[in-house]
Amino acid sequence: MNNIINKISDKITIKADLTELDRVRSFIQNASLSLGFDAITSNLIALAVEEACTNLFKHSYNFDKSKEVSITLSADSKGMEILIEDDGPSFDPTALLPIDAEKIHKNLKKGGLGLFLISKVMDKIYYFPKDNTNIRNRLILFKNFV
Repeated sequence: MNNIINKISDKITIKADLTELDRVRSFIQNASLSLGFDAITSNLIALAVEEACTNLFKHSYNFDKSKEVSITLSADSKGMEILIEDDGPSFDPTALLPIDAEKIHKNLKKGGLGLFLISKVMDKIYYFPKDNTNIRNRLILFKNFV
């Protein structure tokens, strides 16, 4: 991994539209590859971020394409942080962790594995709802370099 990073940061803003997920994937994959993550890990990180965005589009924004999500990527010598910000109703996905994948599978419910996937790929997940301090909901996904 690239352990000589002082601090980098980059940001994109997307509409709550599934067609924007290609931009998200490219943004995350290019950044994670340039930071030294291997291709498989970069792909998994991108998939985790896509899942988080898809959940926002569906559950928070009802696929309202006029709504926006901001994704800020930053890295230091420890790892990569992905900050996903939205203006929808607050919902703390970390309150559902840990997820029992076997229970979801037994219920044969369509979907429901996105948060499980995110929790398995990423090393840390934090959520901060909008309030007097935060003007937007903030989901933070962190991946260690090692």
